[in-house]
Amino acid sequence: MIFGLSGDEVRSRGRREKNLVAAVEEMPADKFGYRPTPQQMRFARLVLHITESNNYFCAKAGDVPEPKAQEPKETDGKDKLVGYMSNLPVSF
Repeated sequence: MIFGLSGDEVRSRGRREKNLVAAVEEMPADKFGYRPTPQQMRFARLVLHITESNNYFCAKAGDVPEPKAQEPKETDGKDKLVGYMSNLPVSF
């Protein structure tokens, strides 16, 4: 068990992780600045929000410090953001 998760939950987590990375990979690089309305996050910011939230919640669940990351920025570009998301040490 990982963080008290059952086998089914771990498998489901793996599918979600793959789907998130695949969705980010599918977005064209020139669309990472896209936002549906002025009040909503840009797509690149959403990617960062997902990864930052992942780090925070996994650290809390495991009662460990958040991993020290390379601190990506919204302007880093698709390749760097996909790489950052793909290389998270653990995810829900």
